[in-house]
Amino acid sequence: LYIDPSSLSKNKLTVVDSSNLDMNGTAGVYLWGASVVGLDGKIYFVDRTYGNIARFNATTKNFERIAGTGTQGSCDGGVSPLSCNMDPQDVFVDESSTIYFMDRGRVRTIQSGKIVTIMGQSYGYGEGLNPLSARFGDINRMSHYVAGSDRRIIVLDALEQIFRELTVGDSIY
Repeated sequence: LYIDPSSLSKNKLTVVDSSNLDMNGTAGVYLWGASVVGLDGKIYFVDRTYGNIARFNATTKNFERIAGTGTQGSCDGGVSPLSCNMDPQDVFVDESSTIYFMDRGRVRTIQSGKIVTIMGQSYGYGEGLNPLSARFGDINRMSHYVAGSDRRIIVLDALEQIFRELTVGDSIY
């Protein structure tokens, strides 16, 4: 799927006719994602490159952003879908156009104009809890050190963009 780059900052994604593209795709931007036909009969696109969910408008021939800001990331529940940085991986839409999507280890939906988590925890879940309860997104680096009698491990969770410290046999901070 190729998209008009000037439409990325708006709440719509304009599909570029592939006959106008050269082999390098300079007339558009390639988005990594998946197209899905919802049970409501509409076409949806999960944009894994920029963290959006869009619905195809057959009249305007545009994909209109319905969730995401255009920046991958994470947001708390209770915020507007268009002000939520997200990392959607898949989407399911039921007959009544209710959208369910997978976002960083959570199943989420949109209810009354707000993001709601209905199942799961974020990848970075587990601060201050037993280490066996911890979740990580993508551990890039890990280091071990001793502080007094404590043995500690520090990990870089690149997906969540945080360092996490674990005292062996204790809690994660």
